[in-house]
Amino acid sequence: MTYISGGTTRGLLRLTAPATTPALSVAGEGRIYFDGTQFQASQNGAAYTPVVGGGGGGGGWTDDGTVVRLTTVTDGVGIGTATPAASSKLEVLGDATRRNLSLTGGTGVGVDQPGGGISITGGNSTGAGLAGAITITTGLPEDTSGSPSGALTVTTGDTSAMTNGEGSGAISILSGGAAGTSGDIEVVTGDAAGGNTGFIQIATGGGAAGNSGDISLTTGSPAGTSGSIFITVGNAGGLAPCGGISISTPGGYSAGGISISSGKGAVGGGGSLVLSGGESLVLRTPDIAIGDTTANVIVLTGDAAGIGEQTGSISIDVGVATGGATPGQINIGMTNQTTVNIGGGAGGGTTTIFGGVGAAGGGTGGSSIIQGGAGGSPGGNGGGAFAVGGAGDDTGIGGAVQLTGGLGGPTDGEGGGVLANGGNAQGSGTGGAFQAVGGAGGATGNGGGIILTGGAGGTTSGNAAGVSISGGTPVDGNGGSITITGSNGVGTNRNGGNITLTPGAATGSGTPGATFVTGVLNLDAAIYTGGVTYSGGSSYLLANRLVDPQAGDLTLTDQTSRTVYTNEGAAANITLTLPAAVAGLSYTFFVRETGGDSLIIQAGAGDTIRIAANVSTAGGTAESNVAGDCITLVAINSTEWVAVSAIGTWPVT
Repeated sequence: MTYISGGTTRGLLRLTAPATTPALSVAGEGRIYFDGTQFQASQNGAAYTPVVGGGGGGGGWTDDGTVVRLTTVTDGVGIGTATPAASSKLEVLGDATRRNLSLTGGTGVGVDQPGGGISITGGNSTGAGLAGAITITTGLPEDTSGSPSGALTVTTGDTSAMTNGEGSGAISILSGGAAGTSGDIEVVTGDAAGGNTGFIQIATGGGAAGNSGDISLTTGSPAGTSGSIFITVGNAGGLAPCGGISISTPGGYSAGGISISSGKGAVGGGGSLVLSGGESLVLRTPDIAIGDTTANVIVLTGDAAGIGEQTGSISIDVGVATGGATPGQINIGMTNQTTVNIGGGAGGGTTTIFGGVGAAGGGTGGSSIIQGGAGGSPGGNGGGAFAVGGAGDDTGIGGAVQLTGGLGGPTDGEGGGVLANGGNAQGSGTGGAFQAVGGAGGATGNGGGIILTGGAGGTTSGNAAGVSISGGTPVDGNGGSITITGSNGVGTNRNGGNITLTPGAATGSGTPGATFVTGVLNLDAAIYTGGVTYSGGSSYLLANRLVDPQAGDLTLTDQTSRTVYTNEGAAANITLTLPAAVAGLSYTFFVRETGGDSLIIQAGAGDTIRIAANVSTAGGTAESNVAGDCITLVAINSTEWVAVSAIGTWPVT
């Protein structure tokens, strides 16, 4: 071995390749030799490595001036490793001191010059080979650490600290345009063997003064079938819940919209849009500040482009229940102060609400219920349920409202009824009324009538159904009244509305229908025809008087006028108090019991009772305790009751 140290002689040093590789250097020493191809150096006991020369090149590199390149183009380059993978052109391996790898584009120099970019491109293939892929994988933690693997962050430059409104750059993940099928884009979290899987978040930043960015998930426009977009959460293990999918815009001065649309067919049909939830499916716009209006939720099918082509349908349905369980409900507007509008399209489409078909094997078909909302606590009124025909335009006729029971089965099945019920009250509340109102006439037009018609009889000697109007039946109280009132005339010399009761006509030797009134009949108006007209011209007033035995005190009402009251069953004196006198009211009183107890008739405050020449004081009484005594009192004005018939003695006070 030859050692060369210091000196002032200048000249040529020629080295030839030794027969064997020299020994490595020791600490504090360096050794160099020529291996026949290039210089090799060992420093401080390290292994021999090629010496990179300058100028014309050396150590596997060639300096061409502005370009430094591998001398042998098929060589691989290892940084931080002496054994780069044979399939890799460049492999960079960090060590304990320098763990990170940074790739930074150059800064632009001059005025309005762009910064340098970073481009990573997979290699092209030949023939049927696959083009080169790009794989970015984060590092693994030590097996016993319990730490996650490294994160992968793709971020554009942060300009938030700048002062001239500079924006941040865009991030694009695109599959290349294809002559055939374009490539898929997948964003997937890994399966978790012992914990929760990670979540996927696609979010734009909040704009401090401007609009926040849009999020668009779009597949390319192909010549054939366009690609699908799947947003799916993984299956949960055990009894753990599956992850959710949330698509939302954050609150701002004006919140952004969310649009989920299926594709439009250029020639064929448009694509389907399916939203399905495993347990619940909620479509909701976010809450907003006071004074603003929340966003709309709109479900629309696309317009038809051609002539005579149909638009798509919108179906909202629940899945089939199993094992006898009750299927889920479809609720629209059940939680808040909501107006629900369901209407046919602008072309005069029909709106149909119908119950579901009964299950196979004789199942009962589902009902259709239109129900107003319950009143809020405390003391809120229940909402109404309205069925309104569509408005006619110009001289057009307004649409009718038709309620029709379901068609009976083909083998002697009974037709379904139509029920219209006022709502039940609770506590001491009044039950809801059932009201049917004809439409108002326009300008000089007549108002619409209300027609109640029983069903037609069957084609083979079936009887027609009647129309029954009944007051409600109480549990413990007064029965419900039925009031039929003609409307008042309005204007000068206008007639009041008539009430016409017309029995049905008979055929052949059949008996004509009659009009019957059972119970008390109060006729406050003049009778022009002599009563209720019976077919054939005869007139009869067929109304039985009500007999009401009373064992205790009672205050009478206008509605019980012409009733006969007795004290049958009374074991003591009873007092029957007359209502305030109204001309025409009439009551009969009969002493039934023989035990000497009095039946006392009490006039209202300010009213008197006259029996022949005897007159009571205002608010006075008349009474008898003799069985068989009877008296009929009639109000002749607003303060006087007079006896039109009296049997026995009835002293007045």
